[in-house]
Amino acid sequence: MNCSNLIDWGYYIPASSTGSCAFFYNQGAQRMIDVHISLNKRYFKNPLSKVLQDGGSHVPAQQDVVVQNGCRVCESCPICDCSSQFLRFPFKSSVQARWVHDESSDRPTPQKMYPEAVIVSRYDDHNPFFHLSLMMNAWSIRAHLTSSSRTIMVLGEKVTQKLDSLWSSLFNATVLYSDDLPTSFSVHNSWFVRSEYRSPIMHELDAHSLRCHRKSVMIQSFFSDAIHAMGARASIEQRITFIRRQHYQVKGKYRTIGRRLVNENKIIKSTRRAFPHMIVEGVFMEGLEQRQQISLMQRSKFVIGMHGAGMVNVGFMNSGGVVIEIFPRLKRRYGYRNICAYLGIEYHEYRGGIDRGPLMDKIIDVYQWDTYLRQFYSRTLNRDIVNTQ
Repeated sequence: MNCSNLIDWGYYIPASSTGSCAFFYNQGAQRMIDVHISLNKRYFKNPLSKVLQDGGSHVPAQQDVVVQNGCRVCESCPICDCSSQFLRFPFKSSVQARWVHDESSDRPTPQKMYPEAVIVSRYDDHNPFFHLSLMMNAWSIRAHLTSSSRTIMVLGEKVTQKLDSLWSSLFNATVLYSDDLPTSFSVHNSWFVRSEYRSPIMHELDAHSLRCHRKSVMIQSFFSDAIHAMGARASIEQRITFIRRQHYQVKGKYRTIGRRLVNENKIIKSTRRAFPHMIVEGVFMEGLEQRQQISLMQRSKFVIGMHGAGMVNVGFMNSGGVVIEIFPRLKRRYGYRNICAYLGIEYHEYRGGIDRGPLMDKIIDVYQWDTYLRQFYSRTLNRDIVNTQ
């Protein structure tokens, strides 16, 4: 039995001490009833606006959150060990809140009461891969939301994102950050969302070959629901989209980003020559609204891009699409390959060219790329002919 397979709506995970398998239901959030939340001084561990280097060092999650309640999941199943139930990160590298088990009736009077809230604390706001990972955890309990007046509470630094519109549309909810919330409030029906490090699309990121190489109904359903919520469904076109990477600004400060394709314009021109019958376009996804991003992926037959968070958008492609992910030679991270496998999207990786500098930028010889594309096109064309016979 392969203990590492991703199973729809759950996982088989090996127990290292015994070698046996354990099944974990994929519940991406924990329900708690009648909680009182204090935000106090709004302390953020490592605000996005202070980090000038791209990567995992920014932690905009609020650190001084206090949650008081009787630890009730429902009337018949109390959970009182809150401190161990809601660690912010898997290895205790950060804690989302201080959990106080308090069944007394003399709690402080809240400044406001919310009927229902999905409560999240983000690790890396600018990174859409982490963003969608967290959103998938929340989506897994969407069917259990009951109130017509619901809120997405982001307990952390307020740096609004294009994906906030997807949060709002997918959950039919208002998105509020710490700065939008009172310092003291209560929530009747609260859902605390699990860390983005523990979601279905984070499974087997470093595995050289995906052990469970098959479509996933769960992951297909998530992306399908997201496309529908944004009203962005579109038919596939003869279009090649390059997802580009560039340095960008956060609160007026530039952040350096790595893994850029230095001679990208030449590579795009070479691609136009190789595919003269197709529309070839290079796009900075962050310059598009969320609905435009999803619609563009829906219409793209091919998506090409350097390894980076923007490649998570391949999850919005139609079946029949093709992805080419360009890697630094020594980079081994396979989240986007996995998404393609789960969705039935054809995937290829390219490691040619020369890596340059500590940021792993890349230069690809134009002749080398042109040769690769022509061989790739010939294989694709022959395959399509065989499939239509």
